Amino acid sequence: MAKIEVKHKYLCKALATLENAIVNLEKVKKTAPKEYAADLVHDLELHIRDSMIQRFEYTIENLWKYLKDYSYEKFRVVHEIQASRPIIRTCCQAMIISEQEASLLIEMIDYRNETSHRYKEEVAEILSTKIAHYYPAIEKIVRRLKP
Repeated sequence: MAKIEVKHKYLCKALATLENAIVNLEKVKKTAPKEYAADLVHDLELHIRDSMIQRFEYTIENLWKYLKDYSYEKFRVVHEIQASRPIIRTCCQAMIISEQEASLLIEMIDYRNETSHRYKEEVAEILSTKIAHYYPAIEKIVRRLKP
């Protein structure tokens, strides 16, 4: 299996774990049994939320690295700077992703950097509400850019 195919496979697995966390958080919020103590339900929501954020972090990390390899493999796009933002911008200029997708990906990377380098409860809370909205955009890119 080619390197790009392996990277796509890992990206799809990361995306599946993210989807699972999104679904599980919604289930807990909507269907937590009333007989459970409120603090226990709240703790469970926080654990799943934090798991979802970590899954988001490694999914985004895999995605931009996949974009780098995909753009080179398919279009021989050479990235002068080997960092997430310049790679996304270059992929946009090469019309591999749209301007809207690039803007959204950069926003996601900003959140990923916020959550992975320091912990702020308010950032975690904001991001946890955004991840479910980010997911379809990520999935669309991953589905479209198969090796």
